[in-house]
Amino acid sequence: MATSEFRNELKDDYLKQQQRIKERVDQISCLMSVLKEDPYIKKAIEQNGYDVDIPGIPDF
Repeated sequence: MATSEFRNELKDDYLKQQQRIKERVDQISCLMSVLKEDPYIKKAIEQNGYDVDIPGIPDF
């Protein structure tokens, strides 16, 4: 395998990994948004002062 082919494969793998990470963060952010609206969880968050927001990720 030539160096340029190997480099292209590494770049493609890196881009695919970045996309998978972004999709996973979106899933987790969505789940957190849903969970924090649950009455029991919402009450616990308010009572304990927890911050469940993910910085830089908008609510869904």
